[in-house]
Amino acid sequence: MDTRLIHRVLTNHATDSEKKELSDWISASSENKEEFHNIRLLWSHANSTIDQNGGGFSNIRDRIEREIRKRKRSQAVPVIVVFGVLIIISLVPIAAFYFNNKAPHGYLHFENASVESVIEAIESEYDVTVQVEESDLLACKFTGTFYHVPCTSNVLHDLSAAMNLSFEELSNGKFKLKGHGCSAANAIRQ
Repeated sequence: MDTRLIHRVLTNHATDSEKKELSDWISASSENKEEFHNIRLLWSHANSTIDQNGGGFSNIRDRIEREIRKRKRSQAVPVIVVFGVLIIISLVPIAAFYFNNKAPHGYLHFENASVESVIEAIESEYDVTVQVEESDLLACKFTGTFYHVPCTSNVLHDLSAAMNLSFEELSNGKFKLKGHGCSAANAIRQ
């Protein structure tokens, strides 16, 4: 950019078309904007001559450097705020996944385990109560894996299907397993 044009604008001697030309140049890039602001800063401090405390050129230079640092800090604040907001926004889905009670549950694996221990694990994992109609059922053995099953009824459905049982939900968080124990399940399999 022609510095004579910038000088004419700063001294209020520019025509409207010259002001528009400078404005267009400033708007074209952030580098142009920064260069114009630095020139305007230098021009305004050069015209203020030496301040009342003296100091000459070094005092003017210090004031210009302070102004440039101040401008850079004020430009950094929006960037930091945007960055902080983006971090918070990215953490919301992660937090929702981990703290949502309806999130899929963990991994339950049983190898020849008693139904009693399977029920204890289900009650602990899903924070429910599971009753059995026949106490003989508690001694039956179960082998299987439940991986990220989202709700108790799905787990109990799969357990019931594997053991030839049925289940019902008595109330919110309370279930009952029904069946005749492992002898009936083994008799059907044979």
